[in-house]
Amino acid sequence: SYMYEMETQPGTTEAEIDNEILPALEKAVVDSVLSEVFPQTCSNSAIGKRNLRKIVQRMLQVTGITMNPADLINSEFTCGTDSLEDTDNRCDVLDGRLTLYTSDGNTSGEEERVVQLIRSNMNNGVYDGVSPKIVRMQYLDTMPSRPESNLDD
Repeated sequence: SYMYEMETQPGTTEAEIDNEILPALEKAVVDSVLSEVFPQTCSNSAIGKRNLRKIVQRMLQVTGITMNPADLINSEFTCGTDSLEDTDNRCDVLDGRLTLYTSDGNTSGEEERVVQLIRSNMNNGVYDGVSPKIVRMQYLDTMPSRPESNLDD
């Protein structure tokens, strides 16, 4: 699992995020991972043949991927306001989750590769186009801040 910020246009509702944006986003994430783990074409050069061996080895390790369990808004955390493109925008911290299936049941090596791919794609705007309501997404390498308590001691 991983965490990310999603900044959306003002007026975007939680229902729109849950029912429209997240399903499209999760499909885009899974599609990008699938194209990395199961590439369709290889060149015939010596490098291509070497890559083909790596691909076949990787394909034997990863047998499937699913977007379940679904990503969820994590209301325990807030976005950093200094990273917002516009302070009127909505920003949510989300728990990103997906499931990898491997032939030997050990996903640790593949998990890191998948997380790096998702981090790179998210931080480079690859997934921003899945909805016109998405302004920006940011993979969170560290835990976000928790909302400040208003309790007086």
